[in-house]
Amino acid sequence: FNATGAITGGTSTASATASALAVAAGWRYAPDTSNRSTGTVVFNEDGYKKTIIGAMADWSISADSSGIAKIDFTISGAKGTHADAAMVTGIVPYTTAFPVFRDALFAINRGIIGEFTPIIANVGVSLGNSVSMRKDANSTTGLVASISTARKPKITFAPEAVLAADFDLLGKMSGAATMSVGFRFHAADNDVWVFAQECQIETANEGDREGTQTADVTMNAYSTLGDGEIELVFIN
Repeated sequence: FNATGAITGGTSTASATASALAVAAGWRYAPDTSNRSTGTVVFNEDGYKKTIIGAMADWSISADSSGIAKIDFTISGAKGTHADAAMVTGIVPYTTAFPVFRDALFAINRGIIGEFTPIIANVGVSLGNSVSMRKDANSTTGLVASISTARKPKITFAPEAVLAADFDLLGKMSGAATMSVGFRFHAADNDVWVFAQECQIETANEGDREGTQTADVTMNAYSTLGDGEIELVFIN
C-alpha cells in the first residue's frame, strides 16, 4: 500500500498557484501489487529499543459517528535488535485536529443514477492483507522477510432499513450488482477520504440499533484494473 502521487490544487493534475486563498493538497494511497518492498520498524517500549525487520502490514479503520477515526496496523516481520534504551524525551503534542466521523458525505454510487446516502452510525474498512513469513534455514533469523500473499478488502456498515424501492440491498446482493462507496473522516483542514470504486455486497443481515431496524452490510471491494480496490486520500 503505497503513496501513488501528490495531490495539489485539490486534484492530481492541477497545480497550486500563488493566491490569497488556501489550496488543498495531500496524498493518495492505494495498493501496489508490483511493489514487494518490506520495511524496518523501530520503536521504544518499557525502556527497550526494539526492531522488526523485513516487515509488511495489514490495516483496518474503524469509526463511530462523531468519534475519532482510528487505524490499526498489524505488522509482521523478523525480530531484529532488542537493546536497553533511555526513555524518549522531547515529544511534542500533536496539534492538528483529528479527523472524526461526522459530516462524512457517505454515499453509494455518488453522482450517478441510483445514488444512495444511508443513515449509518459507524463504519469499518479493512485491507484484508494476508501476510506470510518466508522461511530460510540459511538466514541467522531463520526467515527472509514477510510477503503479502493475498488481499481481500472489505467495507462494513449498518444503514437504517429503507424501502426496497429506495435501495434494494437484497436485490443488489443476489444480482451481484457493482457499486461505488465513498466517504470521509473530517476535520478543519484535515480530511481523510476513503474510496472504493467497485464493490459487491457479500452479506446484508437484519439488525437492530436501539430499536431501529438496520441492515448489517459487508461489502467486498475489488478492481477490474488490478490494484486500487481501496484508496485513501489525505487532504489538508
